[in-house]
Amino acid sequence: MILVKYIAESGVLSRRKSEEAIKNGYITINGHKIKDPTYEVKITDNVFMGNRKIFKTEHIYIVMNKPTGYITSKGDPEGRPNILNLLPKNIVEKLDPVGRLDFNTSGVLLLTSDGSFAYKLSHPKFEVKKIYQVIASKPLTKKIIDSLIDGIKLEDGLVTPDNIKWNEEAPTHFSIELHSGKYRIIRRLLKIFGIFVKKLHRSSFAGINVKGLQFGDFRPLTKTEISKLVN
Repeated sequence: MILVKYIAESGVLSRRKSEEAIKNGYITINGHKIKDPTYEVKITDNVFMGNRKIFKTEHIYIVMNKPTGYITSKGDPEGRPNILNLLPKNIVEKLDPVGRLDFNTSGVLLLTSDGSFAYKLSHPKFEVKKIYQVIASKPLTKKIIDSLIDGIKLEDGLVTPDNIKWNEEAPTHFSIELHSGKYRIIRRLLKIFGIFVKKLHRSSFAGINVKGLQFGDFRPLTKTEISKLVN
């Protein structure tokens, strides 16, 4: 989070007053005067205005093992089950999912109250890596795998997976690593070859996994995990 927003969100000053305080040299970080409003505040930084330490609003960071059969958006005209219903009522209104997982896709879903954090992990320019475990409707071949690795042009652009793990001994199963955030991307890639997805599970998102979590369970991210993701 940039410094001017960090101070404004602390409630100490307005956004405009925060920028003035920074430019006038009233803000120190780790003992050093910082006059750049766009300085990226790290989780380990100590921010002071004079002798007053500034704490930003405490945000919530959660990873859930999303089950299939749930949507991840806040509203749904069809009234389908929502992953927000699996969370405590005292925090649910503060949280937004980071990106989306389809109704029929399970696995790693991050939720947070921190808009800057969500933006950094969901915007395409940051090329955040995701790993999916896929079970296909029929066997894949080496030719198909090679075509996927070379890149497939969809109607909204070229998609080139970062890595694919596949074995001829289990030809309907494979693992695919992507940084693209295009909508329903794996289903669309396989459909080109007349193959449909039977099961799709996101096993990793930006290095975060759901080991030890049952479907529908969640846990807060550790300080170490948050620090790695925001820096």
